[in-house]
Amino acid sequence: MGQLAGAPRTGFPRGDRAWRRLAPTNPRRIEKAIETGAANALLLKVNQIGTLSEAAEAARIARAADWKIVVSARSGETEDNWLADLALGWG
Repeated sequence: MGQLAGAPRTGFPRGDRAWRRLAPTNPRRIEKAIETGAANALLLKVNQIGTLSEAAEAARIARAADWKIVVSARSGETEDNWLADLALGWG
């Protein structure tokens, strides 16, 4: 399967399709992607949705659809442990 526009180049096994710019961490748009079969993985950008509760909802929806989930921060590295802790706790 070819690379989708906006899909990450790393982090997902070959063949997985992830929303990156179209629906990152937006529960309603993730539901739409599930309905249409537009993706099968979520790049969970906790800082983009607004609250941890909404990010948790997005992860729950994606997990229920058997999607793979990769937790991400803004471009570049963070020296804070919170994101790794969150990814492990929600894993």
